[in-house]
Amino acid sequence: MPNHPWVIAICSRVALLLVLAGAAGADTALFDPSSGYRLTQYRAPIPAPPAGIAALTTAEVVALSAAGARLLDVNPLRQYRLAEDGHWIHAEPHDSLPGALWLPVVGWGRLEPGAEAYLSATLARHVAKGTPVIVFCRQDCWLSWNAVQRVRDLGHEARWYPGGVDDWRAQGRTLVPVAPVPWVR
Repeated sequence: MPNHPWVIAICSRVALLLVLAGAAGADTALFDPSSGYRLTQYRAPIPAPPAGIAALTTAEVVALSAAGARLLDVNPLRQYRLAEDGHWIHAEPHDSLPGALWLPVVGWGRLEPGAEAYLSATLARHVAKGTPVIVFCRQDCWLSWNAVQRVRDLGHEARWYPGGVDDWRAQGRTLVPVAPVPWVR
C-alpha cells in the first residue's frame, strides 16, 4: 500500500472510529454482574450449560418426557397484552414440543415485575415435587440458559435442552400449537 498522507489519514480515522465503537459497546454488558444472567444479544452461540445443569439431547428429552418430566418452553413474546383473566393477547403463533408449558417472559436477563412469581406459581401448579423440569427455547437461545437457572433456584430438578424447538423439528419430531400459560394475578 502506498504511504500517501491521505491513506494514512483515512486509516487513522477508521481506527479511531473502531476504538470509539468498542468503547461505546463496553457500556452495554452482556451479563448482569450480580446475577450472571445474560442481558442482551439473546440469540448467540452458548459455549456451555450453566454450572451444575445437565444439557440434554433430543433423545434424552424424549425419554425423560415419557418418564414424566415437565417441559418448559421460554420462547419470547415481544408484543402482547394481558387480559384481565391473565390470558395472553398476542399475534405471534408459536409451535412447541407436545405437552410443553409456554412461559414467554421468564428468560429475560431482567424480568418485568411479577414474572418470577408467575414462573414460581406456574411450576407450583403444574410440576410435582421431584419431577425434572426441562427448559428450552431455540438453538443458541440465552433465554433458556437464564430460565433454567431460575427453575433450579426455585428448588426444581432443572435440565436444559439447548437445541429446543429447532433440534426437535430437525429430528423429524412434531411440534404443536401452544398458548402461553395464563398469568394468574
